[in-house]
Amino acid sequence: MFALILCSSRTTTLPIAIYQFISYSNVNWGGIMAASVIITMPIIIISFFLQRHIITGLTAGAVKG
Repeated sequence: MFALILCSSRTTTLPIAIYQFISYSNVNWGGIMAASVIITMPIIIISFFLQRHIITGLTAGAVKG
């Protein structure tokens, strides 16, 4: 809601851009799913390459002392 109010039509966040696929009488499910996949791909690729560092950081925080 915060981004919907404060962003202009030229600058929107990704969830608001996906929300624009929904109209009053139609929902473009194909467009929503395609945008969702494109948005999540960089996150999946980055986490795949940095997996070793993520696991090291998580386990280092669990060590006592």
